[in-house]
Amino acid sequence: MLLQYVDYFRNLAIHHKDIQHNPDAEKGDAAKSENKFSRTSASQFLQKLPNSCGFPHLMIELYDTTTSGSSPYDVKQNKRGAFSIVDNCNVNDFTAQLESQAKCEAIAYELLQQIWKDHYGPNKDRCQTPFEEFDVHNIEIIFLNGVFSGSEYGVRCEFAFKFYTNETIAKSPNPGTFV
Repeated sequence: MLLQYVDYFRNLAIHHKDIQHNPDAEKGDAAKSENKFSRTSASQFLQKLPNSCGFPHLMIELYDTTTSGSSPYDVKQNKRGAFSIVDNCNVNDFTAQLESQAKCEAIAYELLQQIWKDHYGPNKDRCQTPFEEFDVHNIEIIFLNGVFSGSEYGVRCEFAFKFYTNETIAKSPNPGTFV
């Protein structure tokens, strides 16, 4: 599930006209400035970007899972993920900061539109995505000011979703798991 989640957003970064991430840059086989996609966890978010990454940059946060249910036999997994689009600009130029945020906001909405299209739009092909449901009614979009090195400005989008399959918690582990 995790690999499909990351790959879905990597493909969005590769194919978006303004981002155009080069996946070879992730292995060091292309210019670092072409590395415009990365991942982080929520606890590490805002600490640092990859060295010498390109802009605009799409960073996904690995998802968090909380469980709920009406009984110990009915455990549901609720997942939340997030992505951020950031651009680098002069920290002393207020106009450049606003322009970077506006550019990132436009990209974020284009990504959300593509996600909506993949799930609910005409000729949808959900099998191309890891999500059974993507909660478009519960997206939180906030602006980022001077994050990472202090010169990145942009937008963060947090969303809820469900995978097609989840690890089942309400069952005994496979024989031989615990020795």
